[in-house]
Amino acid sequence: MDTTQPTIALIGHGVMGEAILSGLIRDGLTSADRILVAGPRVERGEDLRERYGAQPFTDNRAASDHADVVIL
Repeated sequence: MDTTQPTIALIGHGVMGEAILSGLIRDGLTSADRILVAGPRVERGEDLRERYGAQPFTDNRAASDHADVVIL
């Protein structure tokens, strides 16, 4: 387990969530596999997994429970 990079849950994986996701990765604040994206649309979460490598969730609480930091 990498203790230098936090696991971050983004609650909401719409346009703003994707902008935050891409910024976190671009700025090297955490790696894509340590970002959890939560939202109601399965296909959107899978799209973000394919494009960025983030882990999709449809349950906000489940994503939050697995994260060090939660961004609403």
